Amino acid sequence: MKRNCVRLVFGVSLALFALWGTVLQAQETEQCYLPLPALQFENISNGDNEFGLQTKPVFDHLISPGKPTFSTSQHVIGADKIFFDQETNVIRGEGNSRILSKGLQIDADSVTFQIDQDHLSARDLEFSLYEHDEDDPSIWYVRARGQAKQFETQQEILHLEDIDFTLCPEGNDDVMMSSSDVTLDPNSRQGVARNPKLRFKNIPIVQLPYLRFPIGSDRLSGFLYPKFDVSEKRGTSIEVPYYFNLAPNRDATLTTTYHSKRGAQLYTEYRYLGQYSDLMLLGEYMPRDERYINRDRRYAGELTGKLHDGGSLYSSFDIGWVSDDKYLYDYEGDFSVRDPDFLEQNVSLSYANYGMVVSVGVNKFLNSQPVSPSEDEPEPYNREPWISVDHVFPIARNSAIATSIVSDKFRKKGRPDARRVHGQTVLSTRIAGSYFETNLEVGGEILKYRLDPPAEDQSATRDVESTFASLDGKLFFERYSANGSGDRWTLIPRLKILTSEDVDQSNLPELDTTLMKLDTYERLFHDSPYIGGDRVRDADQISVGISAHYDNLTNSSLNGSVGIGRVFYPGGHTLSVTDPDVTDPDDQSGQEDELRKSDIYFETGVKIHETEFDYRALVSTETNKISSSTMRLLHSFSEKSDLTSIFRHQRNDESQWGNELNVELESGWLVGFQFIRSFQPNELESARISLNYQSCCSRVGVKLERERQLNGSYDNSIGLVFDLTPQY
Repeated sequence: MKRNCVRLVFGVSLALFALWGTVLQAQETEQCYLPLPALQFENISNGDNEFGLQTKPVFDHLISPGKPTFSTSQHVIGADKIFFDQETNVIRGEGNSRILSKGLQIDADSVTFQIDQDHLSARDLEFSLYEHDEDDPSIWYVRARGQAKQFETQQEILHLEDIDFTLCPEGNDDVMMSSSDVTLDPNSRQGVARNPKLRFKNIPIVQLPYLRFPIGSDRLSGFLYPKFDVSEKRGTSIEVPYYFNLAPNRDATLTTTYHSKRGAQLYTEYRYLGQYSDLMLLGEYMPRDERYINRDRRYAGELTGKLHDGGSLYSSFDIGWVSDDKYLYDYEGDFSVRDPDFLEQNVSLSYANYGMVVSVGVNKFLNSQPVSPSEDEPEPYNREPWISVDHVFPIARNSAIATSIVSDKFRKKGRPDARRVHGQTVLSTRIAGSYFETNLEVGGEILKYRLDPPAEDQSATRDVESTFASLDGKLFFERYSANGSGDRWTLIPRLKILTSEDVDQSNLPELDTTLMKLDTYERLFHDSPYIGGDRVRDADQISVGISAHYDNLTNSSLNGSVGIGRVFYPGGHTLSVTDPDVTDPDDQSGQEDELRKSDIYFETGVKIHETEFDYRALVSTETNKISSSTMRLLHSFSEKSDLTSIFRHQRNDESQWGNELNVELESGWLVGFQFIRSFQPNELESARISLNYQSCCSRVGVKLERERQLNGSYDNSIGLVFDLTPQY
């Protein structure tokens, strides 16, 4: 009953949002804060000058000819008329007055300067604060602008009263702030507002007694905008981040999150950018998870970065860790990992010089599956460590000798340790003309193993060697329209012949190799049906294909292509690795059969103005049926409004169908809808509706989502984002 009520509530919510409009993702932010030309006065005829003072030469290029001006220690002031009162020591400008200084421009009806106090004031004014580009001081950007009733400055500190201002770029008034009193310091690039009232899209959001904020791209420590989310998995979640501006090249963010069904969670992000380094540390910690075993603590983290010495030596690393095998399933963090089943750890050090690259590293996989894997389920080996040497020696303009040697040590719990050395040398040459292209390769490779202890059907050591030669040729037939419309048709037949030794590899281990999925036209011309380093070229192969292309040289929105091909193995090819498409590890009955020919691969695509269509399929000649296919249709209504439909069919009859609709409203809001469903079994995979607005100075959105979990249940969630931070 409870689940049915939840489904009803979520269904009604989806329907209400569908009536209003529908979205899937936030729009891309347009280019913000365009560079401005040098500041200059408007070219206004000022008539007779009652009084004028000579301008400092450094400001000459900012002043229109004939404009009466005077200078202070920090400013240059111009106006239609300028008066000087010797008794009070006051200079006054009236009519189209403009005040200029480093990073400041003010336009007002009148301006007054008290000479002995170095006090400048104006009324009923508009102002702009500028910031120059870090790389090019001649380029300036407007970082704050607004209008005020009263302005005065002393010692470069600006005081404004009854002010309306924004940090958004010109033409964007999404986020405005009103305040009774604002102090701006151009030197520290910080401002203080008293009794500020924040408005978004002219709707009052919040009113505070005091607010300190940065001006321009400078950063300031303080609280960031919170986030809100409701999910059946975690309950109501409230996220409050605090930003630490540690140094120009270092910062950190500490986020406190409370999940009503699970407890409190801390998240930290630290970033460091140096001359020879780029580091980032992410971490999450829960002292007590109310829904986990024994309410135990849980945590996760990741350290990523790159190091180099400014020359030929460089290093990269990506090290992640989790407290348990369900963490990535329960908490979707900001980690770079995309596979929730295995958390990969990579560390490498490389040296490159004189055409040679020497690298050493470690690859580890932490099991983070939400369901404990059985012994028969595939799990990757750890490479601890691996060493590679690659060298390319040019011998002619289009010819070279490439040598590669890779030494790996594989470790896996419950499995034998393995040492593997895989080396190859290839002589390649390319001959090309106007209508043809050929690539010839001749080489050899060697593969050595040592297992400790070996499996029952394997020897402790195993060496295999292979020599090979391949010829890959293309022909180009082009035809142009005779009427000068720019139409071009290109036909490209392609043939690749590979001959290699017949090597028995059925007794070799599977450490990092799987069968290659034939899902692109180029993969028809791959030298082997395997991906990975556990196999050498061991069978003759003939790859044939033909592709046709149409494009219009005067209209890039008109083009199309079609390609079809197949791979033949004249002497047969014994498959000796696991097929990744077979989910049952015991159902590998066809893996030891000789492969004589691949499925027929077919792909086509066409673009007609705002509509794109592409289709790819594998056709089995044994069953005369399509074993797998993918079809996609995309139609763009405008730059940010489009409709995408995708249909996927797999040979195990688990097909999927999905639609995605994005529509941009005139107000700039983006609404959309996504729906993914599996036909076998007939179940909903996910549905999502969202409403987003994103510009140069704001990001606001709401998302409703229903997603099927691994255990068959559904997680319904609502997420809110409200961020009024300028995107510099």
